[in-house]
Amino acid sequence: MKPIIKWLGGKTQCLAYIKELMPATYNRYYEPFLGGAAVLLDLNPKEAYVNDINPELINMYIQVREDVEGVIRYLSSLDWTHEQSGSDPKEVYYAVRGLFNNHRGEKTLEQAARFIYLNKHCFNGLYRVNSKGEFNVPFNGKLTGGSFDTDHLREVSKQIHDVMFLNGDFEDCVTTAEAGDFIFADPPYDNSFTDYTSAGFERDQQERVADMFKKLSDKGCYCMLTNHDTPLIRELYKDYNIKVIDVRRSINRNGNDRKGKEVIITNY
Repeated sequence: MKPIIKWLGGKTQCLAYIKELMPATYNRYYEPFLGGAAVLLDLNPKEAYVNDINPELINMYIQVREDVEGVIRYLSSLDWTHEQSGSDPKEVYYAVRGLFNNHRGEKTLEQAARFIYLNKHCFNGLYRVNSKGEFNVPFNGKLTGGSFDTDHLREVSKQIHDVMFLNGDFEDCVTTAEAGDFIFADPPYDNSFTDYTSAGFERDQQERVADMFKKLSDKGCYCMLTNHDTPLIRELYKDYNIKVIDVRRSINRNGNDRKGKEVIITNY
């Protein structure tokens, strides 16, 4: 099952490596940094606990799970309005962005639909907020609606029916993990990442993730983590197995530098 949205650092292109390196069998599935959910949707685990710090993202998944037909109706109306605007739907995009920011934090299907629409019509599918927590990514110039595929959205809704979605600190997601459970962690990259939320994610947070990885390893959990191949990440996980893979960057300040290296780290 493919993701609903495009997401910075999404793992779709890495799925073959991840599936090759993951444990053959495991009990429950945990993912403390959900993002675009490429791994969750591809694996379709029987019991899953997933988390993300972005409340709008988690609301989107919950609304798709609980009322997919309502999301489809409202999203269809947004796409229709976009297409009826003619050759310049920019005003529609910025009107929807304004509504999204005015209603941020509201747990409604309308807000979930706005989230999907903005993701498909903003520059590079990027999610970025300003210091006030307002989504501020510009329009990508796309003239057509096309925010979603109805059948795909319905299938995703069925697949995530029993998934537990959390919106909090990443460590809270894994407190119930036990020996034999599988934790897949894809934290924000080690590159002074600050766009995802106004709070940012810096070295001390990377160290917290590494400490969580060690605690879960000591419990007997299967742990896998992905990140940029940097000296800090190498140092934090020097006691574990590290596989380097080549990846294509969909977003990069330097348009000529779209290739990079990531690491997949395992404790087994």
